[in-house]
This record gives sequence, structure tokens and C-alpha cells, in this order.
Amino acid sequence: MPPGMMRARGGRVGKPKPGPHDMQPKPNLYGETQHPPVIVYDMDDDIEQVSPLNPKFAELGTRDADGRLLDPCSELGIKFDGRLDIDDQPVYLWRHNQDTPHGRFDSGRNVVNHAQVRKMAATAHAMTVTGPELAEVARRWNPRVYVYPNSIMFDDFHAFDIKRRPDEVRVLWQGGYSHFPDFYPLRHAFGEAARRMPQIKWVVFGTLFGWVYENIPQFRVEFHPWVAHEMFHIKYGTLAFDINIAPLVDNQFNRCKSGIKMYEAAALKVPTLAQAAGPYKHEIIDGETGLLFSTPQEFVEKLDRLVRDPDYRVKLGQAAHDWVRAERDALKTVIPLANFYRDLIFEVQGRRLAA
Repeated sequence: MPPGMMRARGGRVGKPKPGPHDMQPKPNLYGETQHPPVIVYDMDDDIEQVSPLNPKFAELGTRDADGRLLDPCSELGIKFDGRLDIDDQPVYLWRHNQDTPHGRFDSGRNVVNHAQVRKMAATAHAMTVTGPELAEVARRWNPRVYVYPNSIMFDDFHAFDIKRRPDEVRVLWQGGYSHFPDFYPLRHAFGEAARRMPQIKWVVFGTLFGWVYENIPQFRVEFHPWVAHEMFHIKYGTLAFDINIAPLVDNQFNRCKSGIKMYEAAALKVPTLAQAAGPYKHEIIDGETGLLFSTPQEFVEKLDRLVRDPDYRVKLGQAAHDWVRAERDALKTVIPLANFYRDLIFEVQGRRLAA
């Protein structure tokens, strides 16, 4: 076989496709040197650890709740406390080739797709991720990894002077359907908190889990569906909330998340009560820049303090604002990111870009 040739599957012969590391600079039509692109693969979730309780498991799921790799054609069931069938059989969440609103479930196909993602990440010149836990995952595929934390533009956030009922304390949760497993352990705590603190107005922005609020009077729950991305910050400011909550189960997927919900609330000087898991346990100083809880009972007790002490809310909200301003302001965090890009271009292309 001639040098530089390879045999493709099926017996046909062809030239191998060049990867980004094989491409060389060449002159363009104007006689200028045209450099091949520097490729950076960005990742903000550990997609190999998606929970079976996350609807995206249809297209991403490859492992059961204990992290064991599923066999092709797997079926996956789960038992819910107090919701078992008479014959004590599990509820089957996933069956092979099951059609769902989020795609057809096929664990074998998902394994192959994950392999393609790893190949793309390994082929790139570098990877960017949002936190140190996710960086450890990324380094299994590519040794060149830069941690760029999720950051916010403070100018995007606006607090509006909205008239509100003086006897209400507005407690916000905002997020998507993937947080089902984060809320399930707290399903009874919300009812207890509502009985203990009837002044709470539960403000939900995004996905409403009805079973969380089924023991709360309907007039105490205020639901706002998602809006277009360009309207998010305006909508967020008009929710006029006093407390932000962030439940987050301690698992591998959540350890690779960022504390973006805390950053956004802090931009408006609102304190966050977050689960002592994932990024929150590393970024929130309990009692100083926010509050952390580990159990449903601790969630209720710390929420009670925030609800009953407005001065404490102001103190924590200001401290959170100051920390995020110092550590997660995009106008600051983007500078070392730009320097990383410049260094990478020099390493790959041998040329220095102007600062």
C-alpha cells in the first residue's frame, strides 16, 4: 500500500482525514499566511454522570443511580417511598427504545455518543471547564485544561422598585426539570416550612414540581414559566424575591456544576440558602456569605431564620454581593481567560497576538 494511504472499513482505500494538529499554515489568495484554527472544546457538565431522574437521561444516560455502566438494551426502574404498586414492583423509568419527549432511550447508542464526545475533546488543542471537579474529568481526555468559572455581568442585573405585600417574604427557586432528584429528598420539608412560616410566598421560575408544593395553599405558590434568554435578566429582577434557595444533592454530576444561582441572586444582594454540596459548600461561607444546609430539618430551620430576620438577610446579601463582585465578575475573570487563549495560540501557531 502506498505511503500515506489507509484502508477504510469495507475495503475501500482513501487518504486519512487530517486532524487539527496536522494542518499547516498556508498562503491565502492574497498572499497572506493563513493559520489553521486553534480548537478549544468547552464543557460545563459531566454528561457521563446524568441521573436517571433527569429527563435528559434519554439521550445522555449510560449509568444507573450507583454509577454502574448499563448493558445495551437495559431497563431501569426505581421505587418511590410511599408510591409503590400493590405488587411492590418498581416504576420503570427507562426501557430500551422507549420514546420520550426528550428523545428515544438507548443506553448502547448513548455509550457510543459519549465516546465521540471524548474523541472530540481529545482532538482539541485544549479544553475549558467551569470548575476544578470538572477539570479532573476533562484531564482524562485532554491534558490541557483551563478552569474558567461561570461569571456574570453585573450591568445585566436590575432591581426594580415593585410594590409588594408587607406581610410576605418571597422565597425563590429558579431552574429546570433536571433538578427533580435535588427536590425529591426535600418533598416533606417544604410542607413543614409552609406550616411554620405562613408568610412565605413560594416563587418558582422555570419548572414547577407539583408534588413539592401539593401541601402548600395554592395562593402561596407563584409560578413563572421560562422566558426567552434575552428577557431573562429583566424577568429575574421583577420577581422581587427576598431569599434564594438552591437544593443540590451531593453526587458526581452536581459536584461538577457551578454556583451560578448564588451568583445571580448575589448580584441583586439577595442571600442564598444552598445545600452543602457541589460548588456551594466550597464557595459559600456558612453564616457569612450565605447559609448551607445538609438535612431537610436544617433546611427548614435556616430558612426560618432568614424569613424572620430581615436585617440578617441584608447582611448576608451584601456579603455575597461583595464576594461575587471580587471573584465572579466577568469583567475580571475574562482577563486571565484571554491570556490563556493568547498563550495557546502562541504554543500552537508560534505567533503572539497583541494584548
